[in-house]
Amino acid sequence: MCSGRTRRWRRPWLDSEDKPLVEFEIVVPAVPRHLDQLHEALARLWGEVDRLWSRRPDPVWRAEFATGVGEIADNIVQHAYSTSPPGMLTCRLRVFDHAVEACFTDTGTAYVPSSTTARDEPDDPMSLLESGRGLALAEATVDELTYTRAPGGLNQWCLRKRSLSVDSRSAE
Repeated sequence: MCSGRTRRWRRPWLDSEDKPLVEFEIVVPAVPRHLDQLHEALARLWGEVDRLWSRRPDPVWRAEFATGVGEIADNIVQHAYSTSPPGMLTCRLRVFDHAVEACFTDTGTAYVPSSTTARDEPDDPMSLLESGRGLALAEATVDELTYTRAPGGLNQWCLRKRSLSVDSRSAE
């Protein structure tokens, strides 16, 4: 059991204590057919980013973040509730002056790292076997990925991606 442990994949230049400019969340059943609501929430996130940042991220940058978010959501659906009835999945999306963030919470089974995921940097995420590629792919597409298992049985995954330019409308 991973009770109370945190697993971090982090780039040191990120400051996680910033105050978000915009924050919203969705709560959906942790089943595949409800993940389309996550894609709708990401579209809303991109609208906020376009409104708040003077330099809009390019499509590749957006796709990288969306890929990481999708991989973690899919892992929660597939693995957190694989031995129990599906529970709820909460995703909190936040826009900061220089980054975007997605934090997921669920009450499913704890994540236990395997030997293929217990490393600091993936050599080549695409070279991993199908069953182990999602986490490495998520890690490779964002600047920070954390996992925490709270003592009460709450899983929390957070992904953060830094903007390519820290110049934003809110800083003007």
